[in-house]
Amino acid sequence: MIQLENIHLAFNEQVLIQNGNMNIPYHQVTLLTGESGSGKTSLLMDIGLLASQAQMKYLFDDILINKENENQRNELRQNAISFIFQENYLFEHLSLIENILFFANMTNHKLSEKQIREYLDFVDLNLDFNTSLKTMSGGE
Repeated sequence: MIQLENIHLAFNEQVLIQNGNMNIPYHQVTLLTGESGSGKTSLLMDIGLLASQAQMKYLFDDILINKENENQRNELRQNAISFIFQENYLFEHLSLIENILFFANMTNHKLSEKQIREYLDFVDLNLDFNTSLKTMSGGE
């Protein structure tokens, strides 16, 4: 579970979030909404340990992230936190399966074609492994 307490997010003189709190429980879809420019993406980048723009107490599985060193943060980022970007950051010159295998290899995960098919089926993507990224939509 992720717990954020006393969130303060500001840019220059503009305060976007003040004294905010947020809990993200396991196995539950959590929606973060707000107007454009209200700090949603900045907060998500902080939660994903991709930035540190907000001041807050951040607990991830009862681990106080604020006290973790960079190596410990890297370990969490690599093995415990999943992040789906609004924009896809894939390699257009690689096929669908080549992209999946490339990113799996970055985290030392070995995937079989059967496992990849199961993952694609889980998210309702019935695509050929050799599908070109150029033919896929942003949502795919």
